Amino acid sequence: MIHPEIYNRIKPGAPPYAGNFSEFEIIPTRQYYWALPISEATKKNMGKTKLDKKGYMIPETWEGGIPFPRPSGEFKTQEMMYNIEKRYTQYGGDFYMLGYFLAFSKNLKQDFNGLAEVRHLNLAGRLLIPPYGFFDERAKKAGEFNAFVTNFLAPRDTSGLAQSAIYYLDPQKFDQLMVYVPSLRRVRKMTATDSQDPIMGIDVIYDDNEGWYQKLSPVRYPYKFELIEEREYLVRAPSIDGAEYIDSKTTELKNVRMERRPIYVIKLKQLDPNYVYSERIFFIDKENFTYYLVLNYDQKGRLYRSTEQNWGWNPEMGMISWSGNIIVARDHVDHHSTLLSYYVIPAYYSRGEVSIEGFIKAK
Repeated sequence: MIHPEIYNRIKPGAPPYAGNFSEFEIIPTRQYYWALPISEATKKNMGKTKLDKKGYMIPETWEGGIPFPRPSGEFKTQEMMYNIEKRYTQYGGDFYMLGYFLAFSKNLKQDFNGLAEVRHLNLAGRLLIPPYGFFDERAKKAGEFNAFVTNFLAPRDTSGLAQSAIYYLDPQKFDQLMVYVPSLRRVRKMTATDSQDPIMGIDVIYDDNEGWYQKLSPVRYPYKFELIEEREYLVRAPSIDGAEYIDSKTTELKNVRMERRPIYVIKLKQLDPNYVYSERIFFIDKENFTYYLVLNYDQKGRLYRSTEQNWGWNPEMGMISWSGNIIVARDHVDHHSTLLSYYVIPAYYSRGEVSIEGFIKAK
């Protein structure tokens, strides 16, 4: 089965959205696996990670690895979402990323051409690069999960704008988000509401980073969780050779490969009417807990934004990342679309290198 959102894109490039593909190859289903340290930690810590009576993770019980490799029981759906939240994609969270964004109006007129770099540091559950476990004593004491800084390089009028974040393990602790605005030479602290703001020029909000960067919380925009179905879907296959590309004339995707994958379909219904989305639907791989498609509905019940993830796969390293892929993001209300392409490499940073302060000093 192909989901209608993907099926309706199997046609030549034409308004109102970029990212169609008029032909594709179906490849045999492959087995994907994580790097040995991730697999070993997952096996060693299986059964140790606990949820509270409402299904939220007790942070000190997670010691690394995929927390719920065999989701089951009353909170099966939440366990799947925690596997996503504690994901080891992008080289375990220690990486440098260069992202290129092309955005289009409903007439397929290009209206944004952006470039950004990300420096990301994993602070807890570290398995691939020492120090292992927590990054330092501060991360352990404060319960910090990860930190990153995003530096926007283009277009020129946004160059120098930077966003930094520290995310916490505690589901009830608000994350720390800040933005540096070069025209004002000021740092602005973002609130929970600000994380719903669109990222400039492209069809995602800050909570949509990597398709999903919103913490599961009982106090900040909580959800009701529901498993809709378990079945096989035909999805865009993770790329090994980076052969997929964008046709500059038609905005079509070329060299598309599709693969049958076992999928969980999960619905997160928002319980706070003040949040931008009324519900989110995730299509999650049952084998490796990556996600291929996220559908976000507005408070009127309309499909608002969608993100189709396409991963890169490095079998020699046992790693799934965004290298060699193209992500398709669409705004179904404004008929706007964005094609995002990334280059990701493993990297090691100090705290200063992933902070607003360090970024300003480097400038």
